[in-house]
Amino acid sequence: MPPGRWILARATCSRCMHWRPHVHYPYIGYCTLHGGMTFDDYSCPGYKPLRINGSPRLYWCQTCKTRLTPEEAREHAARGDRVYLGAYIDPDVREEIYDSF
Repeated sequence: MPPGRWILARATCSRCMHWRPHVHYPYIGYCTLHGGMTFDDYSCPGYKPLRINGSPRLYWCQTCKTRLTPEEAREHAARGDRVYLGAYIDPDVREEIYDSF
């Protein structure tokens, strides 16, 4: 994202429905609205709070690192887990894994 576009705010990316946390690095993620990577504490005018509804989709629990049904997502959110609409899997993560050997 261009410099100056993102600002620190209370309505942060990590609480937005458009944000998908990175599977291995939860402090960065992918914004589906703007199509780019952001930090979890950034924000923008396109912020929309995440709401868990009964739609037939799967959610992602960053705390447990697992996929959840809407019912499970509500339970995890109620106990304080970080629940999102999905997770971002970096296409280059394979290279990071193999470089460590």
